[in-house]
Amino acid sequence: MSSDPYLPPGAPLGDRDDRKRGSSLWAVFLGVITDIGGSIAAGIVIMLLFGGAGAPVPGSDSSVPAAPGDGYLWLTLAVGLCFTGLGGHVAARVANNREYFHALWVGVASLVIGELVIAMGGDAYPLAHRMIGDLLVIPAALVGGHLRRKQKTQGRA
Repeated sequence: MSSDPYLPPGAPLGDRDDRKRGSSLWAVFLGVITDIGGSIAAGIVIMLLFGGAGAPVPGSDSSVPAAPGDGYLWLTLAVGLCFTGLGGHVAARVANNREYFHALWVGVASLVIGELVIAMGGDAYPLAHRMIGDLLVIPAALVGGHLRRKQKTQGRA
């Protein structure tokens, strides 16, 4: 130990060793949980900001919820795709190898889970919105994997 109290300790700080690999299943699971959990939390915040988009219209004689507006739909799509990218990044980082492979599986799992949720919820989303989301979810996850790969090759953790 150094006698200078202002010097930091000599222990190396940093991320895991590049040679250590994480479990593929665990990596994809954490990536999907990041995507789904973050999307749900952000969706709740966005819904509160938009004043309960899709809530029943006050004063109407029906308990049918109002259709969410275009701004709400596009914002939730953009935020959801950002969380899919984050999920791909998390999977690539946890696995610490084959970044694109793990990010791809996060995208596929998110696509399947998202379609199941939408199918169970009815026709709340327009077909064009669903198709755009379906086409972009896997590329968004791959962008997250790409960012991790780029970060790793540049020597930053």
